[in-house]
Amino acid sequence: MPLCSRQRERARANEVAAKRGLIICSGNSARSQIAEGPIRHEGGDLYDVYSAGTDPADVRTEAIQVMRELRIDISKHRSKPLEDFAGQPFDFVITVCVRARESCPEFPGNPVKLHWPFDDPAEVIGASESAAHRLSEIAGPHSRPRPVLPRRRRLQSP
Repeated sequence: MPLCSRQRERARANEVAAKRGLIICSGNSARSQIAEGPIRHEGGDLYDVYSAGTDPADVRTEAIQVMRELRIDISKHRSKPLEDFAGQPFDFVITVCVRARESCPEFPGNPVKLHWPFDDPAEVIGASESAAHRLSEIAGPHSRPRPVLPRRRRLQSP
């Protein structure tokens, strides 16, 4: 029985061993920051993950606020241009919008390529509460795809 696209992506994600990753979006202002934050937070030292944008803009205050509500601090994240990572090897590359997927360059080492499409919260017209609500939907545990992260082991006292 053939695997669907999502099943193939999950299977490929499980193959990731070295855990150095890049998450790419058009602006690197919200979606890719929201994807990077939890991987850094939950993966700890097991993941060396970065995010970048094809046309970077400032990290949105709404993204910082939404992640803070999830007890994940991305307040020190900065938006970075994709060119900063040119030629660097990665074990996985995740695109979170169609524009990023279409313009994603090749990286050395044949990284696993995943596409986790999120609607663009910048397209929300109106007050910042509307944008924050849209980002909350993206960041929520039931709506955002998550890599398979190994559980961190707790050290037991003697």
